[in-house]
Amino acid sequence: MEREPSGRPRGGSASSNAPRAAAQGRSRRPGGPSGSAPNGRPPRRRPRPSRRQLIIRWVVLLAVAGAVLIGVIVGLKALFNTIGEAISSAASAANTPAPTPTGPLRPVDCTPADVQITLTADAESYRVGRTATFDIAIAHTGTLPCTLDAGNVGRELVITSGEDRIFSSADCDSAGSKLLLLAPGDQYPGTVAWATNRSAPGCPADLPALMAGSYQAVVTAGTVSSPPIAFTIG
Repeated sequence: MEREPSGRPRGGSASSNAPRAAAQGRSRRPGGPSGSAPNGRPPRRRPRPSRRQLIIRWVVLLAVAGAVLIGVIVGLKALFNTIGEAISSAASAANTPAPTPTGPLRPVDCTPADVQITLTADAESYRVGRTATFDIAIAHTGTLPCTLDAGNVGRELVITSGEDRIFSSADCDSAGSKLLLLAPGDQYPGTVAWATNRSAPGCPADLPALMAGSYQAVVTAGTVSSPPIAFTIG
């Protein structure tokens, strides 16, 4: 091999430049310069909406919101109207008076709320064999007419001494009933006599005689009874 005067082999400059060219070739990218598109053009940016487009969008948005608001207001108004009509109907129904019966009223049986019965004895003490007289006063204190049996059977006088049933005016009396139609304010008097003797249902004879002691009398008509009164037999 021939050498140049400098002492380097001929063609050495080409061989020394080959690695540098290869390195430069590897450093290059197929897409061209950094940040450029594959076709070599810069990326396109989305265009900003114009002022007119923004105004149109806001107008549409406000129109939709206004329509929704109007719908809500109309719905609330209809709801309030419905509630008001329901309240008015309920108030009218509550203020409507009940119909007045047009047919004749059928009297009912007197109750303690309608009638008061008072019993009075003609003495506080009796001897055996003496007749005791009891006055009975029936007064209608209610507001509607009612019926009450004031006969000797329906209006019963009962004499007791402790737990011993002494006498009942219904035991030996078969006079039947006497139905009274009592109006508010009516009063009906009556009298029952008792021979200070014993009685029993069916009116049997030869019953034991009374003994001295304390006795109590009550008169009952239907479901109404008088307060009891006390007396003695000596």
